[in-house]
Amino acid sequence: MNRILKLVGGVFERLAAAPTSADHIRYATETLRREGVTCYCSGLAIPTGLKGRKYRCVKCDKVFAHAFYNLGNTRNRRATLNLNYYLQAVSLLEKEYE
Repeated sequence: MNRILKLVGGVFERLAAAPTSADHIRYATETLRREGVTCYCSGLAIPTGLKGRKYRCVKCDKVFAHAFYNLGNTRNRRATLNLNYYLQAVSLLEKEYE
């Protein structure tokens, strides 16, 4: 009986420790902030996709080309972005730079 309780308790502990969607949104926001560049208007220009050179400013909405990025690179976990949370992260950054 104790063995079953330990097993079930371990499953619940792992579920409780699993990242929530708020954690994923915060991680996506931090990734965009880290991989973004400064725009001419002093706003933050974030990558527009997983790979490319196009950035869009969250303050003035200007699109321009800059350094190459690869946010879908699974080798570099620090720069990997989950696109499921991209829009929520962009809306948080837009509120921050209003």
